[in-house]
Amino acid sequence: MTAQRLIIIRHAESLEDIDNNAYEFLTDEEMPLSEAGKVQSTNLSTELRSIIGEYAPIHFYLAPCLRVTETARIVSDAMRNPNCTYSIEEMLKKQDWGPITMDNRKQIERERYEAGVLRYAFRSGESGPEFIARYERFLNNVKRTLSHESCPENIAIISHGFEIRVLLMILLGWDEDYFETLAYPNNCEFKRLDIQPDGSFALIDQMRLHNLSGSPNFIPRK
Repeated sequence: MTAQRLIIIRHAESLEDIDNNAYEFLTDEEMPLSEAGKVQSTNLSTELRSIIGEYAPIHFYLAPCLRVTETARIVSDAMRNPNCTYSIEEMLKKQDWGPITMDNRKQIERERYEAGVLRYAFRSGESGPEFIARYERFLNNVKRTLSHESCPENIAIISHGFEIRVLLMILLGWDEDYFETLAYPNNCEFKRLDIQPDGSFALIDQMRLHNLSGSPNFIPRK
């Protein structure tokens, strides 16, 4: 059986989403789900089961951090699907921002938006092009498995808001201007892509747009 569907999912709500000071005592990799996030994960399992069927094979590729692996564990347990498997993928790590503190974060974020989030190079981290190239390598590996007879018919990726948009941009060939109009997916929001006979991808679920000019915090790209 070869893969027929790709589902890209944002992790459930975590402590960073509700506590602005969470990074003062936890690293990004250590950030756990909130109580609401655990409920979201259980609800997500119901949605996925209604899409793929009760016992349809599905494999999850997971970004390597606690809030993603906790989301997957709760989803997997709640689905009660013996054909559900997952693997942690180092290439799915968030973009490396380097050392960020409460003192320098706002300035770095302003510089990043002014340069363009797909172009900006963090001083002691990863540049936009380096990050995109890493995700391209990951997706190339996934694509090579999709036509294998042993590949489950459903493949899912659980990652982060910005990173999900980059995955979709690579798969669907979006340009930078369109990318920047797209809103982050909500926690546990997912996007389904049908895999076409020629190996291309068709997006089933629409992306939400955000009103750039209407936001008082909008920082235009220079």
